[in-house]
Amino acid sequence: MKNTKVNLIHFLSALSISSLLLTVSALTDSTDVEAINLLKTTFPLLGLLSTGDPCLPSPYLWVKCSFHFTPRVTALNLHDSLLITDRTLPLPDFSAMDALEIIDLSDNVLQQEFPDFLANFPKLKVLNLANNFLFGTVPTSLRDKSKANTLKLTLTGIGMTKLCFSDEDSCGTKTGTGTGRGTGTPGTGSGSSPGINTGSTPKPTESRNKTLPIALGVGIPVFVIFWAIVAFLAIDHQKRKAAMAAAAAQGQTNEISGLAMPVDVDTEQQMHPTVKAT
Repeated sequence: MKNTKVNLIHFLSALSISSLLLTVSALTDSTDVEAINLLKTTFPLLGLLSTGDPCLPSPYLWVKCSFHFTPRVTALNLHDSLLITDRTLPLPDFSAMDALEIIDLSDNVLQQEFPDFLANFPKLKVLNLANNFLFGTVPTSLRDKSKANTLKLTLTGIGMTKLCFSDEDSCGTKTGTGTGRGTGTPGTGSGSSPGINTGSTPKPTESRNKTLPIALGVGIPVFVIFWAIVAFLAIDHQKRKAAMAAAAAQGQTNEISGLAMPVDVDTEQQMHPTVKAT
């Protein structure tokens, strides 16, 4: 009986040690941790809300993990997370997280050139960058994956109009390369695909820019002529009014003169005895 108790104690001890070792070895993949820390350094608000291991004992609110022997980060859900970038402080390169399947950075304030490293995730299935302020070239590999339906790519929003699919350093003018301003996932091939602007169809902003000088050139002369006519009519009306007032005054003067009665000398002497006849 005593030996049985000793064996049970040894078994429980060994089980505890094994569990401890398993817990230690089950920490999130180190490359993922480094990339997560890079994001937390760039965006301090993320660091305030998230401490400890990204996946264990429970994942961060903006992270999803695969719980294998070594957990990997499979999703970054940073939608509307007050992320702000610009040319001087761009989005950090977190492409070391090669197990990512979902990246959602929509509805933030990313004001920079399109981050090329976003095309370097081999398992990526969803890339949502809608409603930011990105500009420049989008790697054509993302367009090709979207066309093959292996990637759901979203680049929509009023601040996302200065993007084009290209592997060059700047946007060209080739037909069917613009990302456009579609309401869903941008098209990825011909000019007829949703969300793609073709070279033969001018952008709305370009049409407005071309129409504005014409509108001004026509509108300004019409405006000047209109007010010149109004001024002429106003002056003519005032002249007519002044002439009518003068004529009315002259008529009143003539009427008063006609009513005046002549007074002879005798009548004047009777009314005023001091007046002498000449």
